[in-house]
Amino acid sequence: MGDLRSALDWLIPLLKERSIPFHITGGFAAHLYGANRSVNDIDIDLPTPALISLKSAIDPYIQDPPQRYKDATWDIYVCTLNYQGQLIDLTGDSEAYISNKHTGGWDPLTINFDKVIWVNAFGHRLPLQNPDDLLSYKLKIKYDELKHLADVEAIRLYIHNKRLHSTPACGRE
Repeated sequence: MGDLRSALDWLIPLLKERSIPFHITGGFAAHLYGANRSVNDIDIDLPTPALISLKSAIDPYIQDPPQRYKDATWDIYVCTLNYQGQLIDLTGDSEAYISNKHTGGWDPLTINFDKVIWVNAFGHRLPLQNPDDLLSYKLKIKYDELKHLADVEAIRLYIHNKRLHSTPACGRE
């Protein structure tokens, strides 16, 4: 794994200066919600047309060009970057699907850039995928289940604590 902070120092300003809506998702988002596992890559959802508009800026770091990718778990439009050894997956928001391990069908991924949780991490203000949406997809994923179950528990704890602290005290004025 490369230097996570250096990759963020390069990519986050690039997205912000171009006013591209995005959010952090996947294991990195789960880590920022409290999961105790190492971060393998940076997963970022953004509008599909942004992948094309970013091409000249990201071209030197493209490991896998923007393209439709489908395997047993994902059916997405994605571009994989390698920034100084740090892998970054940029996923387009249109027609993005995940295989549901419970039903065997393909479910649309919920990608909502207006419904994010903002955190300060690694010297940046980062938008994280809404924890309910992240939890929903983590519960459907079928590979490397132990890793994703640890993410699920951390996200559930975050959601529980957030609701616990946002509930007004009963019977007090």
